Amino acid sequence: MYSIYIDLLSIQIKDTKGKLPEFYAKKSPHDFVKEWAAKREKPLILEKNVKKLLQLINENGTPVDKVKQFIITSKCLDPETWHDCDSIDVKNSTGRSFGEVLKECCSKCPDADFADWLCTRLYFMDNCYFFGNEAYNYNFSNLERAQELVILNNDDLLLFATENGHNDLVNYLSKGGKWLDNITCPDPTTVSLLLKRALTGEPLDRVRAMILYASTLCKIAELSDDEARNILLRGGKPKELDEVLQIGNETKQALIAGGYTDSGFKFQDGSFGGHQMDYVVKPFDMLACMYRAGCLPDGHPLFKVSCG
Repeated sequence: MYSIYIDLLSIQIKDTKGKLPEFYAKKSPHDFVKEWAAKREKPLILEKNVKKLLQLINENGTPVDKVKQFIITSKCLDPETWHDCDSIDVKNSTGRSFGEVLKECCSKCPDADFADWLCTRLYFMDNCYFFGNEAYNYNFSNLERAQELVILNNDDLLLFATENGHNDLVNYLSKGGKWLDNITCPDPTTVSLLLKRALTGEPLDRVRAMILYASTLCKIAELSDDEARNILLRGGKPKELDEVLQIGNETKQALIAGGYTDSGFKFQDGSFGGHQMDYVVKPFDMLACMYRAGCLPDGHPLFKVSCG
């Protein structure tokens, strides 16, 4: 009986008041019907927002900031939104897949910076998981969901920084010290399937460079915190500690200034699920580190100040 009820609710027809079955299902006394309605409502909302987005993109003279704000507030291009609707890698009711909508937005918006902003934003929001040498985007269910990772080492990153004029990275990677000799970072185009679905050629190269620059800053920031802890534990020299903390602070400030700390952004470093950006840019807490290492006993005045 319940299955018949659900089949009837699946019929996309409106009554004389223009109401769909979902409207009445939400008022049902049966929990399973309410759950069905809630699940059915998400694709309808997504369809409505995608149509609105494409309308804004295709309208001449639409301010880019207006398009950006709609994407942020509606979440219509958040991978999670499409994943919740089970349609990220298949065509939904708009006749487009997620990749097709993304590609249309990037190709039709006259502002080239818009595609850079959108693809960079989506890269740091995408949920990537890494097993061995493969990257998995759990939002995708087809065979494309896994691809071979390309890991860049110090020499690769230094060459990239030199060719793209990132003098800050050149300075860190060449003069930062032995703690940066073994730095690695995955090539963004082998991490996210979204990039290749949205862009090709020079636009893809440009966005890759933007993401790789930010990702390298993230990795240096994380390694600087690790090295600062090591210096404290082995009783290193204050000058050595100051130099490491300065590099970490500069990279964190660069990430903040670049807008990479938005809510939900993750640094895709090849670890399971990545690291939250707001955690990566947190100032190094020297006192807390000393306490955890046993350098400060419980109740020590300095630790109380640190936890303030």
